[in-house]
Amino acid sequence: MASPREWASDLAFSPDGRVLACSGASTDIEFRDVATGEIISAIYTHQGRAGRIAWSPNGRQLASLGTDQFLRVWEPETGTMLLELLVGTSEVVMGTLFAIAFSPDGRQVAASARDCAIRVWNVDDGQLLHTLTGHEDTIGGLCYTSSGDRIISNSLDGTVRVWDLHSGAGLQTMRGARFRLRHLALAPDDRHLFSAGDDLRLWDIHTGRQVLKLTDQSCFRIALSPDGKRLLGCLEGGTIVIWDGSPLP
Repeated sequence: MASPREWASDLAFSPDGRVLACSGASTDIEFRDVATGEIISAIYTHQGRAGRIAWSPNGRQLASLGTDQFLRVWEPETGTMLLELLVGTSEVVMGTLFAIAFSPDGRQVAASARDCAIRVWNVDDGQLLHTLTGHEDTIGGLCYTSSGDRIISNSLDGTVRVWDLHSGAGLQTMRGARFRLRHLALAPDDRHLFSAGDDLRLWDIHTGRQVLKLTDQSCFRIALSPDGKRLLGCLEGGTIVIWDGSPLP
């Protein structure tokens, strides 16, 4: 299964696991049938690279965040653009490290730009609901808790932060000894968080304490199985590692 044009910058399975969305060096997002590997459709999404992508929980929408600084929400079945939002300001020059996430109910979408802020919008009307500030460098990872009332982020500034969406306040800040953070994955218990960067660590976000360090090697992307018992990591040099068995205490 070839990636779009030259290389892939993000991959996302649809919630039912039947379709793989892929963004890359081109401006397109391709949709592939997982069973056959064939391209089902493609949409022209951004003036620059399509960048990060995320499916809505019901699989009816796909959000993309491109290097043109726009967040767009699409209907993959028809290729129709449902929403277009400028992330940050026109003066922001975005790099390749940014993040995007839907809330569990699909009613909100959160995204980060190069200005180190997290913005949360209502998907239906594009209303800006929150602007979360506190990170001092580019945000690499972003996710909601299953309740939808908290967002967790990590950043090249070396911190993991937990945000309350009722008040917009920061609830917890965790910092490691040395690591620029690029990606994260939250366990099904909504308490244990894997944070990847110059190393890979497991945190307890309730206490703010580090539980364990899985590797000292740089880790760029991670993915956690739905049951939380397998973690896949892409390490420096292109090595893929799978940690098997529940790593949680």
